[in-house]
Amino acid sequence: MNEQTIICPSCRKEIPLTEEISHQIREKLQKEFDAEVKKKEKEIGRKEQALMQREKAIREEVSQKMTLERGRGRGCKHKLIPACLNPYSMERGTSE
Repeated sequence: MNEQTIICPSCRKEIPLTEEISHQIREKLQKEFDAEVKKKEKEIGRKEQALMQREKAIREEVSQKMTLERGRGRGCKHKLIPACLNPYSMERGTSE
């Protein structure tokens, strides 16, 4: 079977047509793959940024709540129970 060939315009080398076609296919697939990887990397970067912002917001919220809790009286040891937070409440908790 006689293979068809093309001649490279740069080096004048004969290239079997099947090799040229497979090379073009490889190049096309590589470009598509690279584009998909880049797209996924951008998506991951956006998600990572969103998670970092969320984490920062949570840390700030926790810090504010801890500051608030520390600022409240030194009453009941159950400071996280609302009824115990009121130092004037006679119904629950004891001062320590």
